[in-house]
Amino acid sequence: MTAPVVLEEEILSSLSKLDASGEFLKETIERYRLTVESSRRSIEKALDLNDLTRCREIIHKLEGASGMIGANEMSAACRALRDRLEDANTEIFSLFDASAERTIAALSSYQS
Repeated sequence: MTAPVVLEEEILSSLSKLDASGEFLKETIERYRLTVESSRRSIEKALDLNDLTRCREIIHKLEGASGMIGANEMSAACRALRDRLEDANTEIFSLFDASAERTIAALSSYQS
């Protein structure tokens, strides 16, 4: 099984064509970055409280946002985290966190 590509460039390219000035894509990437950061904190807090229902809700929203922007690796990391929530495994959250970092870095490079 191969690892998913961090970013689906075709989706980002399509988003960039929606606005010739590039502002739409820039704003979309920034909103997504803020969503990832907020979601990571909220997931960690929900895990600390053992609120798996809340965790699933946050992960579901982030998975959808990731798919819409073409963040394939992040979307896959969301699915993996959701599927293994009951394991209470810090390793899966670490992998999720690493995917978030790679995704944000890739989006920052794409934007430059």
